[in-house]
Amino acid sequence: MSGDPVSTERLSEYATPLETTDPTADLDDLRPLTDWFEDATVVALGEATHGTREFFRLKHRLIRLLVEELGYRAVGLEASFAETLAINDYVVRGEGDLREALAGIYFWTWDTEEVLALIEWLREFNAERPLDDRVRFYGFDMQHTQQAGAAVSEFLATVDPAYLREVSHGLGRIERMVFKDAESADDRCLIEAERDAAALADRLDEHEREYAARTSEREWRLARQHCRVLEQAVDQTVEQVTEGYIAAARLRDRYMAETVEWLLDYGDADRIALWGHNAHVARTGDDEGDRRPLGSHLAGTFGDRYVAVGCEFCRGSFRARPWESEGDRSVEEFTVEPLPERGPDLVDAAEERDPSSEDLPEPLLTAALSDLATDRACVDLGAADADPELSGWLDRPHLMHAIGALFSEGEREHHAYGAVRPTEQFDGLLYVEESTPSVPVDD
Repeated sequence: MSGDPVSTERLSEYATPLETTDPTADLDDLRPLTDWFEDATVVALGEATHGTREFFRLKHRLIRLLVEELGYRAVGLEASFAETLAINDYVVRGEGDLREALAGIYFWTWDTEEVLALIEWLREFNAERPLDDRVRFYGFDMQHTQQAGAAVSEFLATVDPAYLREVSHGLGRIERMVFKDAESADDRCLIEAERDAAALADRLDEHEREYAARTSEREWRLARQHCRVLEQAVDQTVEQVTEGYIAAARLRDRYMAETVEWLLDYGDADRIALWGHNAHVARTGDDEGDRRPLGSHLAGTFGDRYVAVGCEFCRGSFRARPWESEGDRSVEEFTVEPLPERGPDLVDAAEERDPSSEDLPEPLLTAALSDLATDRACVDLGAADADPELSGWLDRPHLMHAIGALFSEGEREHHAYGAVRPTEQFDGLLYVEESTPSVPVDD
């Protein structure tokens, strides 16, 4: 596999070779990257698959750099807010069973030895530090409602048990409303859930002073955020049923950005490192304009203080659930080969969408990365974009791997790759030559 020779030669000038993916290794090879992050408020670390061991280990190393050397004190994971609070209890105070807490977030993607190692390292880092100087760990998603509903119930049991009895049925209805089961919800259920979620939020707003006096202002704020998560989850479910998946995904990204901003306001840290998929952390949407990702919203708020780092690989295996399966989709391992110089099936598909286009996506960036004299690198796309020999090339749409929790073996061209404009979407790019599957906990 060979990229444009001029582009490959020039791109190597902006690539920092990485010695290892080992998260316990010395950070000397990463220190040249500190200039990227020292003035940022939000650093978002992406991944081209949800099941690649090397991406997870490299992101662990970068989080170590941010925490140890740049003073970052919050980590956010693409997982539901309420469910991750048990992990935060472990990270901050050593409370609870970590493996149970990790399994309890209901995301198989993160129930891995690699994420477990990151959380254990965060606990080790925090152990001897003053409480106000410890790293916090949060989720910023709203895919599940059970724990948020339970937290609201617990809060109301303390501050307003009579009202809890009035709304217990509605809370139960919301708790059972999970985005992935959206199509099973009828119109009446959706209308009632919207009404119930709004009423809960209004109740906490109207009784803020009273409820905070019975607990604390901080506890009221946390309960209010749980109510907000319930509203977000209901809204997303309604959007899925009425407008379809793309609309619901667009809303999800907006709500995740809202939660990140809330975490910065609520938490004991002024900067945060985020962990999510490339498609979420990117500064702009895909080249077809269907999505406005989390990163776009955060870039709109924070400007240059938002830094997005994507991931890419050339070949190898990863874990995902098969797209075609019905019912319980067991996680499997899949393998993809290197992209060809110009993927004919993909280009044919692009031409079918827009036969007049002269700006069709080609896999030249991945080819150029593969030609670098290293198996691992971090590419400074911002600096490369200022190079007149590279800027026009990097501004073009390139095919990059875009594999989420589901993968289609039968239609791999449509589910393995996406067209991106690298310098518009990312400030930097982590590259590994070969992907190997993430390792499930207790595998």
